[in-house]
Amino acid sequence: PWLFDIPLSAGFDVFNTERVYQDFTRRSTGGAVRFGYELRQFVRGNVMYKYEEVEVRDVSQLASITLQAEEGNASVSSMTFSVVHNTLDNPMFPMKGFMNIGTAEFAGTIFGGTTDFVKFQVDTGVYVPVIWGTTVHVRARAGWGEGISGDRLPVFERYFVGGISTVRGYDVRSLGPQVFDVLIGGNKELIFNVEYIFPIAPSLKLRGLVFFDAGNAFSEDESIKFQNLRFSAGGGFRWFSPMGPLTFVLGFPLDRQEGEVPSAVQFSIGTPF
Repeated sequence: PWLFDIPLSAGFDVFNTERVYQDFTRRSTGGAVRFGYELRQFVRGNVMYKYEEVEVRDVSQLASITLQAEEGNASVSSMTFSVVHNTLDNPMFPMKGFMNIGTAEFAGTIFGGTTDFVKFQVDTGVYVPVIWGTTVHVRARAGWGEGISGDRLPVFERYFVGGISTVRGYDVRSLGPQVFDVLIGGNKELIFNVEYIFPIAPSLKLRGLVFFDAGNAFSEDESIKFQNLRFSAGGGFRWFSPMGPLTFVLGFPLDRQEGEVPSAVQFSIGTPF
């Protein structure tokens, strides 16, 4: 976090991941180098270069034609720039403060990859203490991406909403644009989350929560419309365990459609979103 006796942070990542989705499997191998600098109190600027080899395989025969056309290998070489405004009182178990993040990613053949696209995202959240050790957490996130140089935003970079990190109560990546009942992902997303957090066992760092979520993803040929957001509500708890923050939630879709689950129990390890 403090390099060359100045507030310059540096780090690197090496990864080899495989994610199995409903219609395809994504394999990614690569690495990244990142630097950050304190621009002013609570404000930090970051830059990251990432290179990854991506393989899309096991594409379902029922998948969209565009997804089937993307089966195979691609390389992504990108530069990402971000500005973070962080006043949280605790990075792992916050009770008050702001977290605002603006991110811009540029990927293309100019950096040595085979895929050209840009992505922008704004993420803002605030924790407001109320009474008796309780807190209200409000968060909003908007993202937009677009293929450039004639390319389409690749499927592994498109937005799919649903799950514990976006709209709880719906299956992971189950919301977004569809063609003939097949999810194709969007190039835009809009998500809102509201939580009321309360202590259960303060000595064990165990807290309960109730939530209301709204969000969806939208394709290139449609605009973001609030009436097309999907809604959910539910409750759960967070525990700052010896292995890190654990979150369990039970969510219920408030506008469930045919084929969607009536409720979902979801679990995550890591800092709360």
